[in-house]
Amino acid sequence: YDQFVINIGPQHPATHGVLRFRLSLEGEVLRKVDIHCGYIHRGIEKMSEKMLKEKVAGGVAWSIAEKVGSMLLQMVVSIVVARLLLPEDFGVMAILTFFTALALVMVDSGFSQTLIRKDSPSREDYQSVFAFNIGVSVVLYVALVALAPVVARYYELPVIAKIAPVLFLLLPINALCVIQNTIFTREFRFQLLSKANFAASLVAGAVAITMAL
Repeated sequence: YDQFVINIGPQHPATHGVLRFRLSLEGEVLRKVDIHCGYIHRGIEKMSEKMLKEKVAGGVAWSIAEKVGSMLLQMVVSIVVARLLLPEDFGVMAILTFFTALALVMVDSGFSQTLIRKDSPSREDYQSVFAFNIGVSVVLYVALVALAPVVARYYELPVIAKIAPVLFLLLPINALCVIQNTIFTREFRFQLLSKANFAASLVAGAVAITMAL
């Protein structure tokens, strides 16, 4: 078939330049659609662009503020805890933190970033990623707790086997929050997300100091 180009629009002769469709047809098959927006639609588009820029700028500002605040808070907590704990205790936490950080990467596996970049993720997509995160976190928790006595014997630090079951609970707890963080990020709710993260850091710091006393 020969290919034809058909112009459709505007909707009414009195609304020149509002909206026009440029269709490319090959027989009865629609090959391509180009949408040409008029002044009214371009104005709305510019307003949307401005709103998006404001949201992004505000999100970046809140994220930077949260990162800086959390870093300063962590610095203060580390200084206080360092005066209360022995170097051996810091070694224990460093070993467990290494395994925890590695497991957290495996729990997410990049699926949250995939959902953020996807145009229109469905409810099933969120449910599938949530189920995956929970399943992987539980498997890793069981595996790491079972491995803890072996690590404790290797480093000759029996306390590792006692702390591991409690510290590794961070894995399933974090898995419960991944989808919520993803939704907040997609909706540009960085202010709420930053406040929640800083509040979590504040509570964690208070608990760390209390446990060290």
